[in-house]
Amino acid sequence: MRIITWNANRTNRWDLLWADPLVAGLAWDVICLQEVGNPDVAHWTHAQGPVWTQDRAARDTDESFVQRRYTYQPAHYPAVLHITHTEWGNRQKNHLTIITQTRPAWAAEIGGDMSDRPVLGIKVRLALPAGPTDVLLGCVHLVANRTKSPQELGALVPYLDDMCREANAQGWLLVGDFNCSPTEMVQSAGRTVGVWYPPFPTQNSIGEPIDYVVVEPHLYQAVMAMPGISGNWEQGTAASDHRLVRYTQPNGPALQVL
Repeated sequence: MRIITWNANRTNRWDLLWADPLVAGLAWDVICLQEVGNPDVAHWTHAQGPVWTQDRAARDTDESFVQRRYTYQPAHYPAVLHITHTEWGNRQKNHLTIITQTRPAWAAEIGGDMSDRPVLGIKVRLALPAGPTDVLLGCVHLVANRTKSPQELGALVPYLDDMCREANAQGWLLVGDFNCSPTEMVQSAGRTVGVWYPPFPTQNSIGEPIDYVVVEPHLYQAVMAMPGISGNWEQGTAASDHRLVRYTQPNGPALQVL
């Protein structure tokens, strides 16, 4: 399992992303981006969904969830990358993007209106000792309030569980900017969750990590019960006010995008 997350905060985001050694080496399964803004329309090849335009009136629709798919192949990359970009017309921090090396067949809004900000999800398969397990992986950016964000996560959990049943998935994990420390999340969410988090700060003005992974408890236990499980966090070169980070479980389950 190899996951990258970054709150890009619109600062030269695409050039910084593609140049980051943690990204350029293709040693990752999924990249989750928050505050990513508009697509890189000069370089991405449109594949599916409404074409994004600089003209707000022309791109706004009555739909709450607009999904666009693109492909992109940086000059030094050996393969085409698949980009799922989403936009919500009336939601806070409304651009989220998931990048994968194979095209996700399933992508949806998985957070409903349970929080101020939306959640983009794809379906993946984890190779667990008990057998292949399909789960939902969500890219998330919770509200910037260290008291409210754990409460929002707690409110999301029942809806995420419902989405798992609808998608025939056996668990979920969320990746992104949670705007509170892992300790605050565990203590204040009002729900039992597992967390995988860096041992270093991920945002310039906060002395604790706020960019990490939150895992549904049964899935967390199943993964952590694997023999020799370990986790490794690395910091990339791409930075806004947040740092790009990669989480790797060298002895953990292989992740396949469905």
